[in-house]
Amino acid sequence: MKSIKIFTLLVALAALTACETQTNTNTNATNAANTSAAPTAQTLAEVPRPQKISDEMKTRGEQDNAAPTITVVEPKNGATVSSSTVKVILSLSGDLKGYKPMMDMETKMGNHIHVILDNQPYEAYYNLDREFELRNVADGEHTLRFFPSRPWHESYKNDGAFQLVKFTVKNGG
Repeated sequence: MKSIKIFTLLVALAALTACETQTNTNTNATNAANTSAAPTAQTLAEVPRPQKISDEMKTRGEQDNAAPTITVVEPKNGATVSSSTVKVILSLSGDLKGYKPMMDMETKMGNHIHVILDNQPYEAYYNLDREFELRNVADGEHTLRFFPSRPWHESYKNDGAFQLVKFTVKNGG
């Protein structure tokens, strides 16, 4: 019986202690943790291209001075596609200087067009003469981005190189 009274007293004290308001005596530590020091200044420097890429550029002739322009034939901007398969048709023009998307079968590399659906990983389009399609595209609004790229994935940055198309898939599947 005596132990039950002691136990009840301890529980009551614990409950009263838990309800007590606590004052924060450590405001300096809290404020110091919330203030951040000024960020350190960063300097950027341009570095030379890796030797392997410089060597490859020498074998490409004038291609790296090209100014390719992409035109999106299909899908049209603002189009509604009634299938989960979206056909992509592009044309390439501009000052190409020998630039042409193609895959070297030996190295499995080559000039290509980056095709990016929404924020998914890109797909490489190596042959504009062959049909290219995106499959299993979900219903809804989508954004396609296109830009020409070198074998080492460096993009061309001239006017007209980058294209963006928005379209909607309905009843796709």
